[in-house]
Amino acid sequence: MYRPAGERGEIVVYAGDLAVTVGDLKPRPVRGQLELRLSGAPRFFARFVGPHSQLDFLDPWSGVERSVAVPHTAPLTPPTESVLPEDPGDISWVDDRITMNEFEAGVATVAKRFVFHISGALQSSSFPNVEVLGGGRQPQLRFGLSGWDLVIAQVDGRGGENGFGFVVEGDLSPISSADVDKLRRRLFILLSFMAGREVGVGPVCGLDDDGDVIWAKWAVPRMRPGRPGVRWCPPILFATAFPEIVEGVGGLSNDVLREAVVERAINHVLAANGNEPLDVRVPIACSGLEMLGTAVLRRHGKKVPGQAACKVRQLLAWAGVPRRSPPGLPASPPVAGATQQLQTVRRFSSGYATSSSIHP
Repeated sequence: MYRPAGERGEIVVYAGDLAVTVGDLKPRPVRGQLELRLSGAPRFFARFVGPHSQLDFLDPWSGVERSVAVPHTAPLTPPTESVLPEDPGDISWVDDRITMNEFEAGVATVAKRFVFHISGALQSSSFPNVEVLGGGRQPQLRFGLSGWDLVIAQVDGRGGENGFGFVVEGDLSPISSADVDKLRRRLFILLSFMAGREVGVGPVCGLDDDGDVIWAKWAVPRMRPGRPGVRWCPPILFATAFPEIVEGVGGLSNDVLREAVVERAINHVLAANGNEPLDVRVPIACSGLEMLGTAVLRRHGKKVPGQAACKVRQLLAWAGVPRRSPPGLPASPPVAGATQQLQTVRRFSSGYATSSSIHP
């Protein structure tokens, strides 16, 4: 729905009338645009450009809180060009930004279809080519998740980590904004696990029967640039493995505690597959295995040992994974302070991804 990033890396998701509130003053109408930038640390902000005589009320140095709203009657049609004027160079000029975490406009309950924009390390070379409306073919894969009928498609020419290489379209209505957020969270877990890296999910657009955008939610996506150190699913096997993972993740939606455990475990996988030094990532992986082992053993009515190593050994035995090192692979020498590191990571990760009060 949105055009590729411009020369400055900005993706303009809205351009037109905005209402800006500064402190306790009444909202004032201003022409501006909402921009999302994915390069480096993702950012989302409202941007205003114009003569100082018109925008002096913004006063970014005053320390007063500023907020932005989209008028109810404003169209949410994705912009094709910027509405910001160019600096003439001969007058006092303002180029101001108001940073935001997320922003919602329109009414989600009247939308008929929803489009999720996907950015980051997700790759696939195995989607079947499907004939699309208007002629031509596009790599697509259909699936169902949490009651939604969904299709994921690869978008030509908009890939890379600073754009949207994939989109997911869903059909489920009427629903609320909270329902969309729940699906967005599950798509993040699902696609990030497939990629072995945090994959950005968003912005999200709600469309009517004519294909016009009547609701949108823009936010700073959680994503990690760069390629994963280890990719368990090669791009050529994506279409084969994806339905199996979807079935597993979808089966968790009716069990809140089990879903929380799996989400936390996948977050441990993503953290352990980051760019940090190995002496940081290995204890995180061990902590995740211990947590998962505890949950699995309790669920299957087995006695849970106190030692972390015993929990991991029993988890591997339950999963049918060989516990011995492969032939020819030398055993690693013990790492000094590893026990203390693991205890530290365990305390840190007790609140990672979900509340530490959740006990599987």
